[in-house]
Amino acid sequence: MDYIAIIHKDPDSGYGVSFPDFQDGVAFLVHFTPPDKTVRVNITLHESDLALIDAAAKASGLSRSAYLVEKGTAR
Repeated sequence: MDYIAIIHKDPDSGYGVSFPDFQDGVAFLVHFTPPDKTVRVNITLHESDLALIDAAAKASGLSRSAYLVEKGTAR
């Protein structure tokens, strides 16, 4: 069966979902964090460092941006 679900964001709370006109059903809360806005940045670095970053990104199967994000956010 398919049901219509309405996902909404209330002020100062998480996202919620409701099922209109859904009798004898179950309602549940779904947590959803929307992704951050993508921004473009300019950085300055040595050409040799950029070559190393690009080689490591390629070896990892990632784009330069994805590689820098992965390495910069690793804990």
